[in-house]
Amino acid sequence: MGINIHTNLWNLTQPGASAADGRSRISQAEMAAEAAIASRNQILRQPGLAILAQANSQPLQAISLLLDG
Repeated sequence: MGINIHTNLWNLTQPGASAADGRSRISQAEMAAEAAIASRNQILRQPGLAILAQANSQPLQAISLLLDG
């Protein structure tokens, strides 16, 4: 409990540091939100790319069968 009192007193005497800490936490939260959105978009894009790759490879397989047969 003594640590909390000392911490509170230090925070009251260091308003600039507390504001900077708050801005830093907000900035970190914003970056985390942006990273989450980017990850979500990448996850949603991956199945479409896999389907496209498979669709693009099938004509090549058909040609390969025709040439080898």
